[in-house]
Amino acid sequence: MKKMGYRMSFFSKRSRCVTFIISALFSLHFLSCSDDNPASIYTPSIDTYLEIINLAKAEAQKTRELSFIHPVKIGILSREQYKSYNGTQSTDESSLIIKEFKQIGFVPDTLSNMNYIENNSDNFAAAFYRPGTDSLYIINADQYDTETLFKILVHEFTHALAEQHFNPFTNYVYSGTFQSTLNSDYYISQLSIAEGDASVNETYTYFSYISPSTAFKNTESYINNYSEYFYDNLTTFSIPRYIEIQGYAPYLLGEKFVWDHFTSGGWSNVNRLYHASRVSSMSEIITGLPISPYTFDFSDIMPSLLKNTTKLKFADDDTYGPVMLMALLNETVDTTHCRKAFGWQGDRLAYTLSDNQTYGSFVWAMKFATDTDASYISGKLDTFYMSRNLGKTASVRTVDSIGIQFTSSAAATSVRRNGSFVFVMENVTDKAEILASLETPAAIAKKSADTATYSTVSFQNKRKVIDNLFGRK
Repeated sequence: MKKMGYRMSFFSKRSRCVTFIISALFSLHFLSCSDDNPASIYTPSIDTYLEIINLAKAEAQKTRELSFIHPVKIGILSREQYKSYNGTQSTDESSLIIKEFKQIGFVPDTLSNMNYIENNSDNFAAAFYRPGTDSLYIINADQYDTETLFKILVHEFTHALAEQHFNPFTNYVYSGTFQSTLNSDYYISQLSIAEGDASVNETYTYFSYISPSTAFKNTESYINNYSEYFYDNLTTFSIPRYIEIQGYAPYLLGEKFVWDHFTSGGWSNVNRLYHASRVSSMSEIITGLPISPYTFDFSDIMPSLLKNTTKLKFADDDTYGPVMLMALLNETVDTTHCRKAFGWQGDRLAYTLSDNQTYGSFVWAMKFATDTDASYISGKLDTFYMSRNLGKTASVRTVDSIGIQFTSSAAATSVRRNGSFVFVMENVTDKAEILASLETPAAIAKKSADTATYSTVSFQNKRKVIDNLFGRK
């Protein structure tokens, strides 16, 4: 058995499967995974693949206590085929999304999304499941030993089982309880359930097959070690760390969350996570405690951000959540605060860019459980925005009645804490009016489900940009 080194080498090459809909079809040869004798002209070593495929299929179903409703096909994909799709030129909208993320600070100002993909062309998934097709794909199958291929296949077969029984990949539709039109926090939390389920079954199936008597103990130790790895190594993820951290969280944190639900109530308890016990935030994945995210009413703020609608080039509205804060502030936050999700209770960020602007404007409101939690984050934001090098220009820090100001030729940024609330504003002229609308007792007490915010970016395209950067399909 390959112990700890297996997974870390696997993760460092992005070779764990991930779930995302691929919008282009490849010319593939399929292996039927039914009881019939399948055939393929792709490789002469078909018998070896069939043995591993059928074993992984049988063991995945047995451990997960689910059976396939429809046959699942296996596609063999070359690395070149995979890379050719992943290297598709970015759209204008993609470049605007990247500009927004550079301005907020999630990715370096020097990052080119295409260069990142091209420079990391070998760091892609080993396999992936394509929702809606009952098919999964192995990339360069001949490069994996039987043990690794078995684990890859169990993971992907679990995605297929989940789709056939729970249809999780069509449920990224947000109810009125979520305030923003786009919700990255919710998206990552749902991905954490899907990937956590597949990762738990992969690990438990593997240990159950090689050592049934110690499978539970070995799986628990394995999963606990890797959830700790996530927190203990936030500063070691490669640049841009935002891509790495939000990309790995669904696997490492989702696996631990799903495992805890399995150990407390079996697979039926896990099954409910797809519907009846659906989580609403990564805060719940991190802490294990249910949360109803606090919603911010931006109805008075959007007119200020949308003054020049005739020149509006791009607009965005999102809820980022605690994992995104980890990704933004990872160089300075400590693991103790990360493990409590910073006391995050809710956030909302609205961003607009006009065609006559180099950089856009945004308002980011955050709510935390206590004043102490908010003070911790505002202090980290103080450090972060002082060191940000937007437009290759340094900032000058001052303090006034509004809060901490960071001024450069590229941006004018304010960070303000008011009790358990933190507000970040950039390139906005009506700071006092915006704060007044957010800080009045009525506004703070109000939990509006405002979902009518203007937005020119589709959630699917926004997530695809980030998933492409991560090498995720």
